[in-house]
Amino acid sequence: MDKRTIYFIFYVFLLTMTTPALCFKQQLEKELLTEEEQESVKLARQRRQAVLPIAAYAGMAVAPYLFAALVATYGIYLVRQYNIRKKSGHNIPCANNRGWCRPTCFSHEYIDGYHSAICGGNSCCRSRIR
Repeated sequence: MDKRTIYFIFYVFLLTMTTPALCFKQQLEKELLTEEEQESVKLARQRRQAVLPIAAYAGMAVAPYLFAALVATYGIYLVRQYNIRKKSGHNIPCANNRGWCRPTCFSHEYIDGYHSAICGGNSCCRSRIR
């Protein structure tokens, strides 16, 4: 047998082993839960599908809208437990790391109009001191 045949058999084996387990889990949930509980479980799953599993964001700083979605889906306790922080879009580098995207520039900076397009609604602030 060549390598591809072995891989094919291995993947078919994995697929056939996991499918009955998933079907059994769904069937067991239907038998044990009442209709209202099934509906609440279904709604919770739909909310969780809007964002990645929370473990994927562990220790990260995320955008404010994503942070709000995570809190709405998983709750603030779980979000804090995974050390997920909210970070604004300010202080993103621009102009080949010679400037920063900010809503307003400091007094020692000037607005670089050429590189401001990457900053969205903010301005690319570059230092006057060289």
